[in-house]
Amino acid sequence: MQTKEIENFYNSFLKENDKKYEDNRWFKNSQSISSYKSTLDVVSRIVLPIIEKNFSVLEVGPGPGTWTKVLLSNKEIARYDIVDISEEMLRQAKDNLHEFEQINFVHSDILDFVPKEQYDFFFSSRFIEYVNDKEKVVDTIFKSLKPGGKGYLSTKTPQYGRFMSKKVNSPVHQGQISAKKLRELFERRGFKVKKIINVNSVFPGLNSGLLDRILTIICRYIPFEISRHISESYAIIFQKNS
Repeated sequence: MQTKEIENFYNSFLKENDKKYEDNRWFKNSQSISSYKSTLDVVSRIVLPIIEKNFSVLEVGPGPGTWTKVLLSNKEIARYDIVDISEEMLRQAKDNLHEFEQINFVHSDILDFVPKEQYDFFFSSRFIEYVNDKEKVVDTIFKSLKPGGKGYLSTKTPQYGRFMSKKVNSPVHQGQISAKKLRELFERRGFKVKKIINVNSVFPGLNSGLLDRILTIICRYIPFEISRHISESYAIIFQKNS
């Protein structure tokens, strides 16, 4: 799908579902709750220690601000700019983040976004699978970061890398990219990829949030090249070369 179609999809979907997106995304059943806990665990263990006092942060695709709130509640961030293609999603994010004064909300397609400054840190959770031109996304991230700037980007693990799964992607999730290919894009543009980690795992065939959570914790200690086969989502941690 093209980014304009993604924008129309989410604007329409959110108008119909009003303010229930965060609940539907993270808390509707045991598996979504498990995914929330696993993502929170990674953000707490991996992302927060990277962010230093008075960093400037760029986030793309914040959803309703679920992880934005975690970062801003735990770190003294001087400036926090948010970019999203959906006006309705930005509206929900504004509602959820109204107590934070240092946020600047930008309605833009990431493929059209031109950063006015460079940032210390880039953050994104589950947006790049919506964009066809991933090379341009990586180029925009590169231009957005200061020399030595760091970043975290999570995305869905491609379905073909998940054994025993017959689930078919929805049209808006067709743009999944493997960790290997994403690493190549980042390294070719001039980033150092610090690590690739599993964010959330799914126990095949049982639809059990408890088993998913246990499996995800176990996968902390397994190289991603192995855990990717049961990975629902992964993250790439990177740094712009000085």
